[in-house]
Amino acid sequence: MKTKQIWQQIAQLEGFSVAQVATLTQIDARQISNAFTRWKKLGHIKQVNHQQRYKTYKVVSDNPPRFGQGNHSSKQHKKTNSRQHIWNTLKIMQRVFIFDVLMVTDCGKSSARDYLNALERCGYVKGFYPVNKPKSWLFINNTGRLAPAHIRGVGVYDKNLDQLVEYSRPPKSQNKTTKTDSCNIIGIVENR
Repeated sequence: MKTKQIWQQIAQLEGFSVAQVATLTQIDARQISNAFTRWKKLGHIKQVNHQQRYKTYKVVSDNPPRFGQGNHSSKQHKKTNSRQHIWNTLKIMQRVFIFDVLMVTDCGKSSARDYLNALERCGYVKGFYPVNKPKSWLFINNTGRLAPAHIRGVGVYDKNLDQLVEYSRPPKSQNKTTKTDSCNIIGIVENR
């Protein structure tokens, strides 16, 4: 177990750098750097210099970290992407304006609008264009928990259906109707 070997080596040293430990242990410097970053975050070591060319660390915890797979103290949560935030907002609110979406996501206005327009072109939402009012979208096709992935120029890939759904009509700039046509499902992707 290389991380245990790294810890045993640095526990004997007063101060150390990634390069020193790599030389002493013959372990890849990237793996040592990753271990140092994790242990620094968990409070086992701390950086003692900031001016020199190489960062120098020292051990500050009497208790060694846990070693092995899955024994990290901090849980790693997968960050929810903006597309999933938009999808969740549609599922909850059913009818959204662009400012509703911007409040719950960290994406820009044009990105959110592009995604909503792609969902509209594939039949997931229906767009309403009132005169002198902002556009709104009505959620009409909830296929499941996961947000469809926008594939520019083609349509969306719906993970819930495991299908690619292509655009059923041209972009709004080319087609002035507000009617949403049915989507065209062009195939089932094989399970991997």
